[in-house]
Amino acid sequence: MEGLANLVPRVEEAHSRVAALGLPDLATHGDAHPMNALSGPAGSLWFDWSEAGVAHPFLDAGWFFAWFGHPAKANLPVRREHPDAVGQLWAQYLDALEAREAERALPDAVLLALVHRAVAFDQRFRDWQGTVPGWRPQYVPYYLRLALRAGEQFAR
Repeated sequence: MEGLANLVPRVEEAHSRVAALGLPDLATHGDAHPMNALSGPAGSLWFDWSEAGVAHPFLDAGWFFAWFGHPAKANLPVRREHPDAVGQLWAQYLDALEAREAERALPDAVLLALVHRAVAFDQRFRDWQGTVPGWRPQYVPYYLRLALRAGEQFAR
């Protein structure tokens, strides 16, 4: 994929900035996005925790905002009603973490989360044997393309 070599310094810089914040690893969902939540009886909310783990909190947030902020999601009712939803949710998330000094780290969180997903899916599906010989899920190229787009979009 063209451009991946140029993305490496950007990923290294993003990692350095995020690591410098000194935030502790926390319980993470691993696949946090609005479509991965189900509403239950009496207003309860249920999540699929199949990819849960312990990691930097920005991995969940970065993936959530990569998903939520993707141009294909621009017509979601919440995005139409609240054009600054991403900024507002990011600020509230940082308040909950008591990490307001990380206000400018959203692009880094998105980029690192997308690269992390590419690496995780590569590990999971590298030796995958499906029912169609030679076919493999295309998660890795998909997330790398998104990471390239994020790296270009958020270049500082």
